[in-house]
Amino acid sequence: MTVLLHAVNELALTVHAGALLVFAVLLAARRSIPHVSEVNLVRVYRSFGAGIGLSMGALMGTEIWRHCTTVNPGASLPAALALDFSTPALLCWSGRALCMFALWLSYIVLEVWTLEACRRLDQGGVVADVEGFGLATAKVSRHLSINAALAACVVLDGALARALS
Repeated sequence: MTVLLHAVNELALTVHAGALLVFAVLLAARRSIPHVSEVNLVRVYRSFGAGIGLSMGALMGTEIWRHCTTVNPGASLPAALALDFSTPALLCWSGRALCMFALWLSYIVLEVWTLEACRRLDQGGVVADVEGFGLATAKVSRHLSINAALAACVVLDGALARALS
């Protein structure tokens, strides 16, 4: 069971972080790609939202399980969800948990509020205000870049924690 949960965790992290990174790069370079419009990039990102959201759910569930079994604060609270900074490996695992929490909150803000302006301006496949949509896309691009950086921190903290364990 442990091997399966680790595999689900790594697969969910790969799907989630990979999608964030790909869309962050595509949106950041959208003006340099000649035949791709920013409207289509945002539409593709929004249509892949279910995959990104499901991977985030699987990632959070398995990450909480992994954290409870990896970072144990002691005999008084076995397998508790707590942070422990006593060794370099536990410092990395706790840092990963903090980055995951920040990624989760930032992803909620991105999906609920930052993308709302794009949703409002793109009704029925027609963009009402092209200039406003460009400004909204710039905000989505910045926020997606922050999420991609947080996902990279999660990946690096996990790799460092495994190396130190």
